[in-house]
Amino acid sequence: MKPRELTDAICAIVHFSHQQPHVYHQVTLDPEKVKDNFIRIGDYPGDEYCGWQPLEAITIHVELGIVDLEAKTVTPREQKAAA
Repeated sequence: MKPRELTDAICAIVHFSHQQPHVYHQVTLDPEKVKDNFIRIGDYPGDEYCGWQPLEAITIHVELGIVDLEAKTVTPREQKAAA
């Protein structure tokens, strides 16, 4: 999945292209935080990176799950689909 394809807020392990290889961060990617070609990161508890990032600079390596922003929970997509 690419950040442009987001339909739900997700918690993910990502790499930013401007960083050294094999440097990863856990962040929440929220489609509501996309403006033009950028996404705001770091507004949620547990985010390990903060600031505006170009969408094409982000590679999602692992999707940990869908974030329920009100309940502050992360549910794996498979469990959410089964519910």
